[in-house]
Amino acid sequence: MKRVLLTGMSGTGKSTVVGELAARGYKAVDTDYGFCDVQPDGRQLWREDAIETLLATEDTDVLFVAGCEENQGRFHPRFDHIVLLSAPPETLVGRLEARTNNPYGKDPEERRRFLEDVETVEPLLRRVAHHEVRTTAPLDEVVGYLLDRVRVRAGFAELVVAYDPLIVSAGFHELIDPILERERVEARVEANNVVADPAGWRATFRDRPLCAVCGERCKRGAVAGLGPFVYVGDGISDRCVSLAAQRRFARRTLAVWLDEQGVEYEPFDDLRDVASAIAAEPVRKEGAGDGRGG
Repeated sequence: MKRVLLTGMSGTGKSTVVGELAARGYKAVDTDYGFCDVQPDGRQLWREDAIETLLATEDTDVLFVAGCEENQGRFHPRFDHIVLLSAPPETLVGRLEARTNNPYGKDPEERRRFLEDVETVEPLLRRVAHHEVRTTAPLDEVVGYLLDRVRVRAGFAELVVAYDPLIVSAGFHELIDPILERERVEARVEANNVVADPAGWRATFRDRPLCAVCGERCKRGAVAGLGPFVYVGDGISDRCVSLAAQRRFARRTLAVWLDEQGVEYEPFDDLRDVASAIAAEPVRKEGAGDGRGG
């Protein structure tokens, strides 16, 4: 199992990146939640027993861990990659002031200490990091990075031609559409949108109704009215909607969860496996699959 640490000062986007990775089916943990103890002076430290257990649990191909605490250094040798997320101080302060899910940094004294940490702590993180990502990068640069490195799963184009699936993704059109264009694949995609902004990216999520099954705005709403359908997925956001499918193909995180629920599914490595299975046991053409299936 590969272990990747995403670190950086408050406001650099660690939680945002972890949320997006989790939505795409990866095991991604924000250590602010359940893995830290608050000290008398207000600072946090990693709960070392909890972090040790997390890193020792090999239940996925890649584990992403996000955090920036004083005692994380003792765990640095356990990570295969350390990625520093960074942004200019004025950008970070603006993000701290604007965010509503965390009060840290709004108090003047906290802000003063924060800026001191940017000057003293960030250089130390830069020394140990294997990579650095500036989270103010224009969206087109990120798309270019993806186009250079991202490859669709084998068999995707053939599956689209044969079955015209609806791709339901927790990702963003601005990242998905250029990849489909590069691959010369025309497919129906339901995804979110993101707008590039000098202060960071602003995401616009589809306004789906609350699901009567899981209570969240999940992907099940995207397939309402399709009738019997086949679902192909591999991530956390695929859980609820997969239960509604007449037939489901799963791998990675989704497969583990379905095993835990005692729900039947057909495993697959790539989409050629899915196409072969459907050809052997024909189904109706209308279906839904996750963007990660491609």
